Parts: sequence; C-alpha cells; structure tokens
Amino acid sequence: MLNTRERFRSNYALIIGILLLMALFVAAGKAAALSEGINFANGEPPTFISACPILVTAIHPKKDNTLYEPIINPPIKSNGAGNYIFAGNTDGFGARRALVSFDIAGNILKNSTIISTTLDLHMSKTIIGDQTVSLHKLFADWGEGTSDALGEEGMGAAATEGDATWQHTFYSSTTWSNEGGDFASTASVTQTVGFAGSYTWGTSSGMVEDVQGWLQDPGSNYGWIILGRENLIPTAKRFDSRENPIESNRPRLNVAYIPPTCIFLPAAVK
Repeated sequence: MLNTRERFRSNYALIIGILLLMALFVAAGKAAALSEGINFANGEPPTFISACPILVTAIHPKKDNTLYEPIINPPIKSNGAGNYIFAGNTDGFGARRALVSFDIAGNILKNSTIISTTLDLHMSKTIIGDQTVSLHKLFADWGEGTSDALGEEGMGAAATEGDATWQHTFYSSTTWSNEGGDFASTASVTQTVGFAGSYTWGTSSGMVEDVQGWLQDPGSNYGWIILGRENLIPTAKRFDSRENPIESNRPRLNVAYIPPTCIFLPAAVK
C-alpha cells in the first residue's frame, strides 16, 4: 500500500507525464498539419486555445485610511479604524484623499496572467452630484493605525502611531516625499460618482498593469490613492471602508486571471 506522500508523488508524476504527452501530441499535430497543408480555424496557421478556465477572485482590502489636509495647524488627523474613507474637497475644511491596498500575491498564484480588474466601492454620503474620482498608483508604503473618527467621520480623528496622515506614511516617524502622498500623476482609471450608491472602477489597462506588477513584485504593492476633484468646492465623497459594519458595502477588488500552469490545445480544424 502507498502512503500519503508516495500517492502524492505518484499522482504528481502521472500528471506531469500526461502534460508532457499532450504537449508532444499538440506539437506533432501542428507539424503534421503544416506538412499536409491543412488549414485551421478561420484559415489561419494553427491557433491554440486555453484548456484552463479564466479564474475570478474577490479580494477585500488589507488596509485603508484617509489623508486629511491640514488647515491652519489643527491636530494631525487620520481615520485608520473608521467605517469610512473620503475623497475630494470639503467646503472649507481642506481636501480628503483615500488610501486602499489589497493583498494580491496572497490571493493569486505568482506568474498568473491578469485579464481584467475592477474595484467596487459603495458611496454612502455626499452633498454634490456627479464628480470624477480616480485611482492613482502609490509609490510608498503607508499605515493604518487605530484612529477612529466620531460621527460622520468627515473631520477625522487625532492620528495614532502607525497611521497614514497628510504628512506621514507612518505617524509619527516617517513622512511622504510629497505632502498628500507619493503617487503616479496619471490615473489608472477614472469613474464618475454621483449620489449615494455602488460604483465600479475598471476594468482598464492601467488597473491590469498595476495588479500584474504587484503580483510579480509584492514588495512594490502600496495600493492606490483615491482622488476626487480638488480644484472645486465642495466635491467630497464618503465611501464605506473595510471596517464598515455592512459587509456587502466594503471595498472589493475583482480580478480575473489565467493561472501560470495552463494547457493549450489546437483550435478546431475546418
């Protein structure tokens, strides 16, 4: 009788053998078809299709926070443990910029090919109609402390150790190179956000590129900063955070991908 480890090795060897045989079969079939002048689908040279399904996974944030622009030297603000994150300009109290990060490498096999990416956010409060809200790739790591704003949370709370703030990546020891965050000037994706409801960003080539890069190099995964319009007053939008008590309203990143080990078969012959 084979023990568990031996059965695993045996099954693994069998699978590898089958894959090698299939690869040889495909290669031989392709060569034979070419030598015989056989046309494949659409009259093109041999075309290959994936025998693997596209996999889809939903990922919730590993951290999120809000940067509160300081006005006339108030206490340094954050909202690491709050139920909401904010983006846009307030009516006289400065800008708000949301931060969000997802564990890509912990949920998707390395060397997978990212096909599409969308981000779902629930916007729960605003006093203004349609405004553009964009995602920009972050260039520095940042923290989520225990600060927890009161009430509607728009004014933030005093930052605690490890919080991201307008000035700090990690309060009170490390700062951004540029106050308000270090991020790409070009948006990865933009969406128009009106009144309360659920909104989806993507898919876009920028989002796919970001997620693919984070998968291959997890050390560069600092997530996105969410920016509203800051050249007008007011434009602020309040989104539900990962700590929000309504689970279905929490941020969700949806990623479709092809796993790294995939079988490719020839398309149908006419």
